[in-house]
Amino acid sequence: MDTNTLLKQFKDECEVVEFKYEYPGYVGYEQYGIITALSEKELTDKYAEILKEFSPYIVLDLSYGETRNEFRKNEDKHRKRSLRSVDAFNYEDGEIECFHSELIGESAEDIVLHGLASEVLYAALNMLTEKQKERIIKYYLQGLTLEKIAEDEGVYYKAISFSIESGLKKLKKLLENDY
Repeated sequence: MDTNTLLKQFKDECEVVEFKYEYPGYVGYEQYGIITALSEKELTDKYAEILKEFSPYIVLDLSYGETRNEFRKNEDKHRKRSLRSVDAFNYEDGEIECFHSELIGESAEDIVLHGLASEVLYAALNMLTEKQKERIIKYYLQGLTLEKIAEDEGVYYKAISFSIESGLKKLKKLLENDY
């Protein structure tokens, strides 16, 4: 039998695992594992010339190969999952705060300033027309779209857009002049 045919047959019946790549930090004597259904005697009788290239090696049965393939499949699945999404609960410094701003404690000064700003804003909102006030609250605080507000009120969304825009201009003037 010629060498190419023998090598093809070896690749069909066996899988070679190089331990230094499979297990980083591996320092054992055997450098290769050969996964096969053949016994060690059958393997050496059939492929003696090819096995010289992989010496020292150990023979591993097919159940090791199945377990290895299942492990690799799961590792690949988890790697892809982590690439697709960021783990919000990774607990790495500075990362969890990006996803959970409620975990960041505010200083007393921030709380007071936020309270004052809210009071000023609500006082200025009360100086707008009722429609402008309602539309700004629905759009900015409740997160409704212009189209949804228009649909609820039975008007064109351009009318809502114009109303909010003019209300914001009025708010800006009020806040600049009075505060």
